[in-house]
Amino acid sequence: MLCRDDAGRLEQESALAELVGVLFADQVKQSSDDTRVSSDAVARARSYIDAHFADGFGLGTLSTVSGISVFHLARSFRKAVGITPLAYRNQCRIVAARRLLLAGQPIAEVALDVGYADQSHLTRQFQRIVGVSPARYANR
Repeated sequence: MLCRDDAGRLEQESALAELVGVLFADQVKQSSDDTRVSSDAVARARSYIDAHFADGFGLGTLSTVSGISVFHLARSFRKAVGITPLAYRNQCRIVAARRLLLAGQPIAEVALDVGYADQSHLTRQFQRIVGVSPARYANR
């Protein structure tokens, strides 16, 4: 009788282990699919920012472009790129501003061309990121 109880318990534990394995496999697959979706969404958002950094857009636009929620995009983008989407846009603007300043374009024009509302906004962001003012950078 003791052997039959042990065999029944073993059979139950085996069935439970199999069920847990099936459930866990589904969870791993779902996690893998979510990671792929997030990677694709971040790539779409990043491409959009690269092409439209001078335009006035927010996280809502990037969410629509990427096909995931604003929260999920912000979290996934930061995890993949290391900074927020809007900080990435700001860096793209500064890279373009540096190039235009070195080409001799006036600071006020550069500010508008790269998406800032005015020269003072460019100057604040430029100095924060580059460490010198746009005027000093242009006179190198």
